[in-house]
Amino acid sequence: MGKSDLEDELEQQLSGGEGIPPYQRQFKFCDTRRWKGDFCWPDIKLVVEVDGGTFMGGRHNTGVGMHNDMIRSNWLQLHGWTLLRGDSIMVHDGSLLAVVMEFFAIKGG
Repeated sequence: MGKSDLEDELEQQLSGGEGIPPYQRQFKFCDTRRWKGDFCWPDIKLVVEVDGGTFMGGRHNTGVGMHNDMIRSNWLQLHGWTLLRGDSIMVHDGSLLAVVMEFFAIKGG
């Protein structure tokens, strides 16, 4: 299952998730970089990322991929964004959806 398949699966879950406001997919959150968030709520600065290939040697598991993810994660933090991440297991078992729902229960939407 590819990353876009995982994103589609999470999108189906989010659409039925209680208390989850509308979001934007592939939102470009930084004007000076090509970075995009899989699922974004720009008004409250929330990004939800699905990391595909976690157990198959995907790009997030390489030294360069991890390094680039750290740079991106740090940029988000420094600019006031919250980043929630999950992998294929978390999408399939619904635990990433549960984290997103908990975020909105705590922070409000």
